[in-house]
Amino acid sequence: MAPINPPTYLQAGTYSARLDRLSQAGLLMPAHGSGALAIRSGVRPTPSNTGLQVTQRSTPAMFVTVGAGVGYVQAQSATGGVYIVNNDASYDVAIAAAHATLGRRDLIVARIYDAEVSGATNEWRLEAVTGTPAGSPVTPATPAGAVALASVLVSAGATTITNAAITDLRVYTTALGGTIPVLSSAMPANPYEGMAAYQTDLNRPVWFDGSAWKGWVDAGYQTAADVAAALDVYAPAYAHDEGNTRTISTVGSFVAYTGAPSVSVVVPASGNVLVTWGFTGYNSASDQASVRLGVNVTGTNSSTPTLGNSACVSGNLDNAGGANAPIRSASRTKLYTGLTPGSTTFTLQARISSGAPATHAISDSYLLAQPVQ
Repeated sequence: MAPINPPTYLQAGTYSARLDRLSQAGLLMPAHGSGALAIRSGVRPTPSNTGLQVTQRSTPAMFVTVGAGVGYVQAQSATGGVYIVNNDASYDVAIAAAHATLGRRDLIVARIYDAEVSGATNEWRLEAVTGTPAGSPVTPATPAGAVALASVLVSAGATTITNAAITDLRVYTTALGGTIPVLSSAMPANPYEGMAAYQTDLNRPVWFDGSAWKGWVDAGYQTAADVAAALDVYAPAYAHDEGNTRTISTVGSFVAYTGAPSVSVVVPASGNVLVTWGFTGYNSASDQASVRLGVNVTGTNSSTPTLGNSACVSGNLDNAGGANAPIRSASRTKLYTGLTPGSTTFTLQARISSGAPATHAISDSYLLAQPVQ
């Protein structure tokens, strides 16, 4: 092999049909393994996938019907370029008479006849390649310069061909870099790195990474709804017991209380959630006491609040109606780390210091949990 001249296109150049076909071939999906210049022969995809589809005749007989469509046929030579064939209406192809006792398989093809290569004809045809009758018939090989469309089982003594006897053999081809519709069981041989395909039987887009076909998401195909859900799944959550005053009467331990804010979030793969909470508080008598709010964790993860990880108000917590009645506020932010990914609930609990008067109050408690990816 050597450089093919002239290149397309030079001013005042002279170009053969072969050079024009090679120019078109350079824009189509290659057929690696069949030569550096060869293209993947096939049918142009259509919205209903009916391009050059083979079906039974409207009134079944010893014919099949090929639908309208466009095909791309590699020349017999790997350096012969591509022939583009167009069929603008349904076309009937005759099937030879059936054998009396044996079945056979015929092949329906779009075939090129080019006098430059052989013979005296310059045209393309939709035709049947008649198979050999046998007890276990096989489909004939696709002739050079043709693209297979369907296999037709001609049963012994048959006088009509129906859709049940027709096996679709069409493959699709596209422009270079396009996505090829293909069955997962019939992936292109010798794909190039970055080649894209759509597995029609699995409704799944894939690409070739240089060694294997991969899904666009390695963990599995994701629909648009899956992606939208993933964007929201790690959303923060907030709860606020706004405008309410809650009485706490248990001392010495963290306990649940009426109206306690509670939120649920999904812990991301990082295992991190930033939690912020706070409140205002006072007691029913003058004393040196403390009121604390801590976070109880349940769900995929679990932990209980501790003195060291709580929001606290303390000191002279006088009754709200007393002469020296400060209403103190407190808040805290804690980064929870090392959590197991999954749904987790955070709930506030309250604690009064041991030995303090038995009635204290908290109000406007709030809780915010923010997953950190």
